[in-house]
Amino acid sequence: MSPIRLSMGRAISPLRGGKIAAVRGLRLSSTPVSDFPHGSQISLQPMNDIRLFYLQLEAVPIVDYPPGRLEPPEITASPVQLPDSNAGYQMLEAFGSGASQGGRFKSPAEILKDGPPPMFRSYRQIEEEGGYKIIAPPGLVDLLRPRLEPPVLPSETELSVLPEPLRDDQLEAVKAFLDREALLLADDPGMGKQVAVCVALAALFQQGVARRALIVCPEGARRQWAGNLTHWAPGLLLTVVHGDNMQRELDWDNQAHIYLTDFLTLAKDVESGLLTKDKLAFDILALDNLLAVRFQTREITSALKLVSAERRWALTGSLPSETESWLHLFGLLTPDRVGSATGLTLPDVQKRFLPYVLRRTKVELADKLPRQMRHEIWLDIDEHQAQAYQDALSEERDRLAKLGGSVTRTHLAAAVERLKQVCNFAPELLDSAKVRALVDLVEEVSASGTKIVVFSQYRENGLDRLRPVLEAYGALCLQTDTAEDQRNKMLEAFRKKAMWHVLLMEMGARTDGEPLVEATYIAHFDHGWNPAVRRRAERRLHPSLGPGAPVNVYEYWVADTIDERIYALLAARGLLPRQMPADTQPSEVEERLTIDDWLRDILEVRLSPEPAPQETPPSAPTFQRPTTGLLQSYFSKLSIGELMDTVKLMIQALGYSLVELIGEPDEDGGDMLARRQELGVIERVLVRFIRTKKKISVSQGRALLSEMEAREDCSGAYLVTTTDFTYPCEKLAGESQDRLKLIAGAELYRHIQILGKI
Repeated sequence: MSPIRLSMGRAISPLRGGKIAAVRGLRLSSTPVSDFPHGSQISLQPMNDIRLFYLQLEAVPIVDYPPGRLEPPEITASPVQLPDSNAGYQMLEAFGSGASQGGRFKSPAEILKDGPPPMFRSYRQIEEEGGYKIIAPPGLVDLLRPRLEPPVLPSETELSVLPEPLRDDQLEAVKAFLDREALLLADDPGMGKQVAVCVALAALFQQGVARRALIVCPEGARRQWAGNLTHWAPGLLLTVVHGDNMQRELDWDNQAHIYLTDFLTLAKDVESGLLTKDKLAFDILALDNLLAVRFQTREITSALKLVSAERRWALTGSLPSETESWLHLFGLLTPDRVGSATGLTLPDVQKRFLPYVLRRTKVELADKLPRQMRHEIWLDIDEHQAQAYQDALSEERDRLAKLGGSVTRTHLAAAVERLKQVCNFAPELLDSAKVRALVDLVEEVSASGTKIVVFSQYRENGLDRLRPVLEAYGALCLQTDTAEDQRNKMLEAFRKKAMWHVLLMEMGARTDGEPLVEATYIAHFDHGWNPAVRRRAERRLHPSLGPGAPVNVYEYWVADTIDERIYALLAARGLLPRQMPADTQPSEVEERLTIDDWLRDILEVRLSPEPAPQETPPSAPTFQRPTTGLLQSYFSKLSIGELMDTVKLMIQALGYSLVELIGEPDEDGGDMLARRQELGVIERVLVRFIRTKKKISVSQGRALLSEMEAREDCSGAYLVTTTDFTYPCEKLAGESQDRLKLIAGAELYRHIQILGKI
């Protein structure tokens, strides 16, 4: 109820004079904001042909307001100051005669579809021979939009227009940014620091304090920033600076409210002269994950020092632990105060700069934070991986197309696993966009004194290559076949010793049955398509999200790969981890994507109704069993290397995505170890290939079974030959409960034919 009391036409109120309003004829004005184009009931008319225009908005019985805004007031004349009269006419002409028909402001929900946040630009362009052509420069209405919108923060007379309420800790961070020209926000990772920056930026642009801002972040954080800015500050015009030199020059030259780039790109553009001194003038500079910068190139620090900005903000996951780090960080935030701090002790340096610091931990705010927070991190495939990925995709599409109607889920699983492994690492390198993003997270987690579990489905292209990358942060590795006593010792060390910050876990590996509450961060470096599998793995670490620090879960996805199509299909069917009940079992989801879904929507394979006819001999288009002479003639022409490759290809077609040689093969054959994952369970089998002119005897079958049983990591074996098997050997396989499987020369030959290798 209003605090104003009526008495004889006078207003009486305990409020200060500046907040008393006359009651008689009281009329509260508000800045109306509506999506364009308006309906026919609203029209715009210029009243004076001068620099100052009065836009008459007529007859407004209904105005469509987004949820959370004030009821539509009566609209009268509103003065609009335009840069010049020509610009005003252009804007009015763009609206059209009579009713307003200008560019419509899109809501975040319309822009952020399921999948990777777009790499926005403030302008639209097309690619032409030898360069680019701008077809839609930044619009005047878009540039004015922050001043026209209701405030992002609530006031006494207006509600906030934020898409969702801010938590108290986030609101505190926003106010700290607004109140200080220099601030280091050093909250624990995953507490919403980017959101606070986005809202503070929106508020400063609305107040007219800022007109141009620069955000610099690690390369792997660009899409996350783009998504947060679009969601929390949709009124700000964003350009993500990326692409080749000509494209980036257009990015810097065209007007925007926010310029978003990564540290290496900024340094490269400053060094090349693409960014001149006049282009380095901003009102606000925001630096993400700044502590990691000092360990990178000097060119990055030099470029950052050239940026001119009245407000300078930085985000880290912890406070610096050394004097040098404090001085480096605040040399970029408060350069005027660093010179006199040289030579001070660590406590003195901390005392000097603590007024510019806001630091909260998850433990401190445990009762105010959600018990689990999920983060979907979208990355762009590394240039070193792009060609390898396209080659693998073409090969798998060709293989599946030739299988035609014989395609099974195991064939599809093999193709998907191969492509996902290419996304993990660049060929012959321990590097990729995924690796760099993971290292950035692990570095922040370890610096904050907390612990993280990193899941991967793969050994060779997962755990084995991540271990040397992360060992500097204290990394242990737990696999599905780790012996029980070793596993228990490893988990005890991870729980109790501060030196171990990272536990690498193979998906499907078991713990000791006790919750792993010490790890409040979980990262899925790679993941199978079935989201219930990783939810189950998370429950094993945290069976109940009770008291204690909240858990942050990170999933890494790669844009412009099958990840994007898998994600879109899962989202459309409500199967993303955040959309599913926590206790959903993998078997409940396994059949939700059909073989047709995989072929048509994800892998985009065009199947032929019939296998392509073979024109060159030997040919068996009806797959009749070839004669022994034909088999011997064909296989004798192949070297042992070609034969081993052929066997590997067939085992992969059976669904075993990872097939590795064991030792060096000889002229009589060789052994391999094959692996696949189904419903989150890892299966490994021993594969033996024998080239011979005789049938394989039962003793050879028993020998392979014995060797398989001696290996603790294998649950079965395949015996492959160029000929056939004796009846006792076939009987042994039949009684082995599928632990021994036989592939005769005729079946191997048939599969090679299907793949078009003959």
